[in-house]
Amino acid sequence: MKRHSLLAITILTLTFLFHTAKDVSGVELIANGGFETGNFSGWTATNAPSPFETWRVTGSGVGYTDSPVPTATSVVQGSFNAHQAVASNIGSFLLSQDVTIPAMNTATFTWRHRYQMNLSTYCSGAACGTATFAVEILNTSNVLLQTIYTITTPSSSNTNTGWTSNTANLSAYAGQTIRIRFRTTVTANFQGPGRLEVDGVSVNALSPVAAEVSVGGQINSANGTGIRNVAVSLTQTNGSTRTVKTNAFGYYNFEGIEVGQSVTLTVNSKRYTFANPTRIVSVSENVSDVDWTAIE
Repeated sequence: MKRHSLLAITILTLTFLFHTAKDVSGVELIANGGFETGNFSGWTATNAPSPFETWRVTGSGVGYTDSPVPTATSVVQGSFNAHQAVASNIGSFLLSQDVTIPAMNTATFTWRHRYQMNLSTYCSGAACGTATFAVEILNTSNVLLQTIYTITTPSSSNTNTGWTSNTANLSAYAGQTIRIRFRTTVTANFQGPGRLEVDGVSVNALSPVAAEVSVGGQINSANGTGIRNVAVSLTQTNGSTRTVKTNAFGYYNFEGIEVGQSVTLTVNSKRYTFANPTRIVSVSENVSDVDWTAIE
């Protein structure tokens, strides 16, 4: 009994997975997300006033170092990454790109970063100010819609996130053009040093494929016996038509019917006649009871 129950559960599970909506391969919306062009093609990079180090795209082993942080750049994906030194006059470093997420799509935002900041070596107390790194979603008028990630280095402290991999769901912005922005901001002049590195930026949009279900039923004689080899045709809204024949017990079935449409079913037999040989069925789930009884 247990074996039969397990088999039944397995069959039901596989049937559910087969008939559940699936995602097709994603479309990449970010241009030059790995900075492998060796420059900021596709991006807009803005430096704070009087920057210690500007935004750059380089390989590993680049940039000012100090103890305990920051260390030199260390590329972990491909040959390049984008980086800047955080420290500057009061202000922000910005790196942004606009993307349009297609309507009715899901979208996943992923990126890698390493953020380091030193607010202990060359300052103490309130004079250090604070330093913040944030990943933000804005509209094209620079109105902040959402902060995806943020970390702040308090006065007289240090931060080193190490290389981290991050994921966020942007499906709420389907049908909109949004601005993805990486931002660092310091609140005191020329405090630091620090370093932000960004790499592997991706926005992957998945277009859902409509669920597919089955439509079927049974063809019976007037005495309730299933009739074999009766032709049943199904026409979809796109005009395509398929025809199957009933089995030995009078059953027929069509697989792979996209939900959300009305299909036309027609039964045709040289021997039997039917009062209503054509029916229209709205498909929102599996249908197994579109039956006909012959007039004899």
